[in-house]
Amino acid sequence: MIKGWDTNGNGTYYFDLTYGTMAKGVVTIDGSQYHFDENTGVLTGGAGEPGGWVTEGGVQYWQEGGVRQGYDPRDPSYRGKEIYDPASRAWYWLDNVQQGAKAVSKDVYQESEAGPWAEREDGTGKWVRYDAQGHMIKGWDTSRKETYYFDLTYGTMAKGYVTIDGTEYHFDETSGILLK
Repeated sequence: MIKGWDTNGNGTYYFDLTYGTMAKGVVTIDGSQYHFDENTGVLTGGAGEPGGWVTEGGVQYWQEGGVRQGYDPRDPSYRGKEIYDPASRAWYWLDNVQQGAKAVSKDVYQESEAGPWAEREDGTGKWVRYDAQGHMIKGWDTSRKETYYFDLTYGTMAKGYVTIDGTEYHFDETSGILLK
C-alpha cells in the first residue's frame, strides 16, 4: 500500500499516511493546502501558488490560495471574475452561473475598463467574447457566421462607426456585426 507522496506516469498523488486513502479536492498536508482532481486524485495545484487552473470533471476552474475564483453562491448579483493567466498570456472569464468554470465560446458583458469604445461615460462597460479555449478574443473575429472586431487592448466589441487602422467601419450598434 502506498502512503504519502507518489508520482507515476499519470501524475502526482498523495495518500494518507495512516490509512492510505487517496487525497481528492483541497487537502492540507504538512500545513500547506493542495488541490487534487476530484475524480482522479491527480495533483493540480498548491495553495501557495499565485493562481492556477484545476480540472474537475473535465471542466477548468481557476484557484487562488486553494479557493475557486469566480463563484459566490451566496451573492445572487455576483456574475463572475475576469482573470489574467501569465502562463498563457490571455484573459479569461470565470462564470458564476457555471460555479466559476472558465467560460468558453461565450459573449460576456463586463463593467470593467473598456477603452475608447466604452458604453459608459466613466470608461467602463463592454461586451467581450471568449473563444473555444476560453481566451478573450482581440482583433477581427469571424468564428461565427458574421464578422466582428474587438479592441486589441481591452477586448471591447466594436459597435457603431469605428476607425480601425485608418479605415472607418460600420458595426451594428446592438449586435456588433460588421455591416457591409
